[in-house]
Amino acid sequence: MIILKYILTFLLLIISVTVNTYFGSIGVFPIDTFAFFDSANMLNQGFVPFKDYWVMSGFMIDIIQSTFFKYFGVSWQVYQLHSSLVNFFFSITIFFFFLNIGLNIFLSFFYSSLASIISYSVVGVPFPDQHSVFFSLIGFYFLYLGIKKKKIIFWLLLPLPFFIAFLSKQVPAAYYIILAFFIICNYFFKNRNIKEIFFLFLGILILLISFFLYLLKNEIYFHDFILQYISFPQSIGHSRFNDLNIFNIFFKLINEFKFITFSLIILIYLIIKKKKNL
Repeated sequence: MIILKYILTFLLLIISVTVNTYFGSIGVFPIDTFAFFDSANMLNQGFVPFKDYWVMSGFMIDIIQSTFFKYFGVSWQVYQLHSSLVNFFFSITIFFFFLNIGLNIFLSFFYSSLASIISYSVVGVPFPDQHSVFFSLIGFYFLYLGIKKKKIIFWLLLPLPFFIAFLSKQVPAAYYIILAFFIICNYFFKNRNIKEIFFLFLGILILLISFFLYLLKNEIYFHDFILQYISFPQSIGHSRFNDLNIFNIFFKLINEFKFITFSLIILIYLIIKKKKNL
């Protein structure tokens, strides 16, 4: 079984990298595709985010991509390698998550392979929306395993994916974090496991200290971070929100994602039916 896991993990790596590279090489979006290529390279040239250039989103993407450029060179292939590996990390997390909840190993591989095909391949290069969503979902996998398996390591690591997600893009990560917060509060209210609470706050404390040390080392004022990363995007979002028509958006989403909606309806029906039979 262990050898089979290694083989399927390797196959998942091949699928994730190959699919993402293929679709990411078909074409480019003039603005979005190159959004973090230059800024990540600027970090390696001594430029400092928030201080030397304005940052509204993708702060963590710049840091990760600059590391790729630093050790592997500045090229389009290295740029795609970043997103391909995140694609693999997301799919392998799904693979082991399914295994942990008792799903058959081959079905786990099948579903995680599908995830690797349809997740990051829509853009093919590092992008804030993908990072924010995928790392937020990984955070929920950690949360589920922390509650279900009662393993301290998941509580210690739980803040990390949400931290990466939020510093990649504020929304939708903020919504996931709020939802996770209520789930955690409800869980601790019922269980009151001091050890789990301690390691969760330890993980949060380590990340906060690391973040403020980064700001201090690079002489970045916390006020500039708040202004650029929190306040300014909120001002943009506020004007967009005032122009929203909730009903039009709802029916537009139903129409554009009809197959996903239909699948969700079937899934909800099966879940309700299963609960009634228990």
